[in-house]
Amino acid sequence: MSVGQVTAIEVIGLARKMPFESVMRMALLGAHERMSAQRAYELGMISQVVDPPDQLRDEAQQLAERIARNSPTAMRATKKALWAALEMGLTDACRVGAQHLVGVWGHPDQEEGPRAFVEKREPRWQDLQ
Repeated sequence: MSVGQVTAIEVIGLARKMPFESVMRMALLGAHERMSAQRAYELGMISQVVDPPDQLRDEAQQLAERIARNSPTAMRATKKALWAALEMGLTDACRVGAQHLVGVWGHPDQEEGPRAFVEKREPRWQDLQ
């Protein structure tokens, strides 16, 4: 709005996870008001504040490395289920989530994960799309 453009798509998504009043304030004030990282964290816009800020790249790299240690197959199905859930009610979202769960039954990673845990070693995932 502060640059003459309608703010709609972005704030509609935010309004599904943040207090409506905060989203409306952001939408109406645009670039005329900046939000602190701490406030963005409090509202659920971000999951972590990195302080000091010059550590952001290192923290992001560590987070990416931890995520990359997970089963690619399980992560792919999880992301699909979560993204789909945003567009439906709870019952339908759970039904779709169960379909994603069942969809990977029998995948080798389902046996490898628990086995690696018991053997106290890193799992060796098989990305068999």
